Amino acid sequence: MRSYLLLFALSFTLAFTAKPQAGWQLQNPLFPAVDYSNISVVNDSTIVIAGGGVILITTDRGESWSFQKHPGLTVRGLYAKSAKEILLFMIYGIQKTTDGGVSYTTQYTTSDWDIYGGYFIDSLYGWAVGGSGWGVNSAGRSVYTTNGGATWIGTQTFPPLPIFYSVKFFNRRFGIAGGQSGSIGITTDGGVSWSVSTGTGGQYDPFVSVDFRDSSTVFALTNGGKLMSSIDAGTNWSYANQFSGLYIGKIKFLDTLHAFVSGSSGIIFMTSDGGGTWVQKTPVGFAGVQDFDMPSPGFGIAAGKAGLVVATNDTGTTWVRLSRDQLGSISKLCFINESHGWAPGIDGRIFRTTDGGDNWSSMQVTLRDTLMSIEFIDTLNGWI
Repeated sequence: MRSYLLLFALSFTLAFTAKPQAGWQLQNPLFPAVDYSNISVVNDSTIVIAGGGVILITTDRGESWSFQKHPGLTVRGLYAKSAKEILLFMIYGIQKTTDGGVSYTTQYTTSDWDIYGGYFIDSLYGWAVGGSGWGVNSAGRSVYTTNGGATWIGTQTFPPLPIFYSVKFFNRRFGIAGGQSGSIGITTDGGVSWSVSTGTGGQYDPFVSVDFRDSSTVFALTNGGKLMSSIDAGTNWSYANQFSGLYIGKIKFLDTLHAFVSGSSGIIFMTSDGGGTWVQKTPVGFAGVQDFDMPSPGFGIAAGKAGLVVATNDTGTTWVRLSRDQLGSISKLCFINESHGWAPGIDGRIFRTTDGGDNWSSMQVTLRDTLMSIEFIDTLNGWI
């Protein structure tokens, strides 16, 4: 009995610190149940997802995944040049790995401000925005790199000092930042200097996501789901839409006509006319969506809280959950052969597998208590 319990605990410890393909495999949940906040698409097959201390990597369009730990809990931005070369924007600085997350080097460290957003337009040019303080005492900051992150230049103070939460560039010189008190920052020199307009989105509704439709048309999404647009490269802004029930959303344009808005409530909206009209797609079905992207036409990936990773192959009409629910607290593991196993847990629940642990089903016994032990003598007869 002790050997079963020790083996189970050891498997979870080792699986969390090593790639699933090598040695121990994390069978349930399929991914560590952390909050995933950012998705970076390398190509239609290679996708990287980052979140609370973990990065997930697939090179076969989500059929299989590897994962590694990373040296931070909160990811504010993500750029993956390949499955090996990945940059993470953390609240305290910027980390880079060139071996798929096995090891990291620190590229930049903040000392008196926090990073809230980051973006790379290509392998050389990248930006980070954020700030420090709050209200009238807040100070917005930015840094940029022109050599892939080897060196970072800044830190630029935004006038009139709002904190910025999101940043996106159309090319190496023209960029937009969205921030506190409905503020919009604009740069036309690659982040060397910024101009700022305030109150665009509302005094108490910060911009959490910005994106470009083309060189002159820009969209900015507030924390509360208000969408603002500009047709003159950010000089003037007008109200575009209010997404009901959307909270902490992101907007992403796939081309000049097609874009998605996703929110933490699991709601996704799509436009096919460049942002003129928006249609709500079938909800993901799981609350806690933090980011969404579409690597190729029809195929989309969404990720979010508590290990949530879902995919669609029909542009959001139907969704399949790639991650698995956690089994909950487990007290013992019993296998009678390589396929059939059982695991008792809390609240009278027993989990059962018939395929060696790849999939588990849940059953409820009459006794609503913590089940501490289980033994089977064959596939039918057992005791708890």
